[in-house]
Amino acid sequence: MSDAPDPDDVIRCEVCGTPSEPDADDPAWLDVEVGSRAGWWYLDFCSRGHASTWFTQPLPEPDYPHTDRPDGPAPSTSTDYGWWALVASFWATIALALFGLYSLVRPFFVSVFS
Repeated sequence: MSDAPDPDDVIRCEVCGTPSEPDADDPAWLDVEVGSRAGWWYLDFCSRGHASTWFTQPLPEPDYPHTDRPDGPAPSTSTDYGWWALVASFWATIALALFGLYSLVRPFFVSVFS
């Protein structure tokens, strides 16, 4: 039995390729998750300097496009339900205000014109 780590378990810096074991609690290492409209990147860096170097470059192809995200598909950005809820609540408020106004004014008109 070998004490060498499994190559799949070794984390490598995205910039320089320095290896580190996933169980090592080295505070210098950064584990970063980046999301954009294009997809998601899961990155590891051996230093903040290497992270800043990586982020100054154009983004490569994502590890997971939005439709293939490992924890399920990303929420739809094409439909914003918050705006629809705001519009519906606005019109409901207008309708209730008109009904209240009608309820207040009706007895006055009934007593005057009867």
